[in-house]
Amino acid sequence: MPTQIMVVNDDLDVCNALQTFLTQNGFEVIICTSAEAALEQTKRQLPHLVIVDVVLPAMNGLALCRTLRQDPATHSIPIIILSGGGMADKSAGFEAGADDYMVKPFELQELVYRVKNLLTRNVQVAAQPAQKQTARGKIITVFAPKGGVGKTTVAINLAVALKKSSGKQVVIMDADFCFGMVGVNLNLSSTRNIQILAENFAVLDEELVQQVLISHESGIRVLLCPMYPEDAETITSALVESTVDILSQMNAYIVVDCHNSYDERTLM
Repeated sequence: MPTQIMVVNDDLDVCNALQTFLTQNGFEVIICTSAEAALEQTKRQLPHLVIVDVVLPAMNGLALCRTLRQDPATHSIPIIILSGGGMADKSAGFEAGADDYMVKPFELQELVYRVKNLLTRNVQVAAQPAQKQTARGKIITVFAPKGGVGKTTVAINLAVALKKSSGKQVVIMDADFCFGMVGVNLNLSSTRNIQILAENFAVLDEELVQQVLISHESGIRVLLCPMYPEDAETITSALVESTVDILSQMNAYIVVDCHNSYDERTLM
């Protein structure tokens, strides 16, 4: 089955240009001129990647991105947002759950490179469930009783060093659920975070955890904290226990960057 790219844009000239170039590079392209049409299309067939323009009639591209991220069937599909805006629009795109962002005008060849990069990362993550650990992974918690002492830096460097020295699966879990900085330090911003696990706790399993983990260029994988501090209350100690247990079945090392207080979740 060819790799299918969904292009969501109400400018037919742009759609035709993207379709022609992506097809020449071996992709199958589906054109949708509205967010509503894109959502209907995903019900019929899930694309491998979505390219969406911010400006759309009715529901805009950011709202479409958030809707795709909230649906368990589509929340792991890579999304590239196209916009003519500045840094504020870029931040809004990543907050909505985009994996990548391109400012118009852009080179079509660069878009293809980014598409291939995201697809490669997604294939690697999808293949990882088959890699079973023969024994439970080692859980390493990094804790400090006050902020600003480099705790997160130590946790990240430890995770990267373990990956490079062992070559095994390493994951870092940001367990500072209010003000975690792992994503900021690794330049990662995504709605794929532990809150998705909280919202689907009743069906929590290895496959769902795999879909939420984000791959970093260093080779480690990351479980981000919630995007907003007010969402931290949705993370329970039972969820922490189950998540760490599943991660220990999937990885050789689990580095947990803890919150700087002995609350119930940290103790768990």
